Amino acid sequence: VTVSGVKKGRCKHCKTTFVISSGGCTSSMKRHKCLMRSGSLTQNTLRFGISEVSGLTKEVISKGAKLDTEKIREIIAKMVVCHEYAFNMVEHCWFRFLMKVAFPNWVPISRTTMKRDVTKLYEVEKKKLKEYFKRVPSVALTTD
Repeated sequence: VTVSGVKKGRCKHCKTTFVISSGGCTSSMKRHKCLMRSGSLTQNTLRFGISEVSGLTKEVISKGAKLDTEKIREIIAKMVVCHEYAFNMVEHCWFRFLMKVAFPNWVPISRTTMKRDVTKLYEVEKKKLKEYFKRVPSVALTTD
């Protein structure tokens, strides 16, 4: 947009104008916090289906239930992947304290074990995707 002979940029959402430097940089537009913009410029987070999480109270946490360490480790692996935590998070003193309080029979795991659990989770999810794509007749990939 040219305003009074000066080249300016304009927000598509709130119509605010910005001065464009001689180099043509658009950094000021990227820093603009538009309240009208509905989308987010941040990275999307990974999500696992809620159906996988909703059964936790019955499977893992119910009173008198046997401690299912494999299920708990799988859930911790999903948490590590979704929130991009470091593998050594499971060696943190407060995490270990939390697990001991929640599950007195809990045996602490190492970052190496967590790495193996995340790798196993990756393989399971990869297998699910392959099975899904076998059933789908076609896939359309687009780029912006």
